[in-house]
Amino acid sequence: MADPQIEIIRSLLASRPRPAALAERRERLDAFGTRYTVPADVQIDSEVANGVAAEWTITPEADPTRVVMFLHGGAYISGSLVSHRHLVAQVGREARARTLALDYRLAPEHPFPAALEDAVAGYRFGSAAYLTDMNAIPENSMPLLAGVDVLIIDALRWKRHPSHNNVDEALGWVERVGPRQAFFTHIAHELDHAKTEAKLPANVRLAYDGQRIGFEF
Repeated sequence: MADPQIEIIRSLLASRPRPAALAERRERLDAFGTRYTVPADVQIDSEVANGVAAEWTITPEADPTRVVMFLHGGAYISGSLVSHRHLVAQVGREARARTLALDYRLAPEHPFPAALEDAVAGYRFGSAAYLTDMNAIPENSMPLLAGVDVLIIDALRWKRHPSHNNVDEALGWVERVGPRQAFFTHIAHELDHAKTEAKLPANVRLAYDGQRIGFEF
């Protein structure tokens, strides 16, 4: 038996077939997003996050100390704050956190690594920076990390991986950025906490679920 919710989505997509022109594709995706009204109790505030246009959505349930950063879908050529606003607000409501969505630059008008640069800039908040799902930083993005006090960075495992830092690569980025303290995140099960931390510098620790890290915002 077909899932009725999947059938609703299929019907919605079929009602507006994907056009060939990019401008029309972008309009189509935004139109899907605006079919869902953002609830009246959601506060929406424009923001500029280190030079990147962004938007806060805040529900009454949100804990002001918790933030979900959201990078919308669209294959880096479409999508916007409008297309995902309702979804982002609901994510924040379920997570009981404020949500910050980045309106990163789109290709082809802004080719790679423009979107990546915007994501790096947006993930820099106050004296901290959060870099996950990565194993490279464009050289012209490095100045965005100048003066970082706390660095939270991807370190999947000891073995190399095509799209994630391994531990040694992450240590290399820690050395280049020069934070006072660094935390490795997105770690695989094979990294035993105690054994791995025994091999790390004193200012580098493995992150863990539920951890709270203090920094100046």
